[in-house]
Amino acid sequence: EIEVSDGWYSMRARLDAKLTTYVRDGRLAVGHKIFIVGAELRGVTDAVAPLSEESEMAYLMLNVNGTRIAPWDATLGRASYNLTVPLRTVVPDGGAVPRMIVHVRHVYPLMY
Repeated sequence: EIEVSDGWYSMRARLDAKLTTYVRDGRLAVGHKIFIVGAELRGVTDAVAPLSEESEMAYLMLNVNGTRIAPWDATLGRASYNLTVPLRTVVPDGGAVPRMIVHVRHVYPLMY
């Protein structure tokens, strides 16, 4: 379990198996900025105020396919661009892939 912040509020976050490995290996460490897409809010049934008592039970579930290390100069908070994931970095059982660009090389005729 880690703590994530947008620079103003902080929240607990739990990591999937692959992200946990990244923490153990030092690839994801304290002070790194991360770009998160598709995190799940768990521990509560609905959104809660960040300073309420209910927020202590809430946590984000992060998956490896929706989480990347952001550049050091990235601003905290909501980003104005999307996360595009290269096919070679997609991890099986790593959660939903937020966006991927593919090129169609050939279209085969319809077969019965």
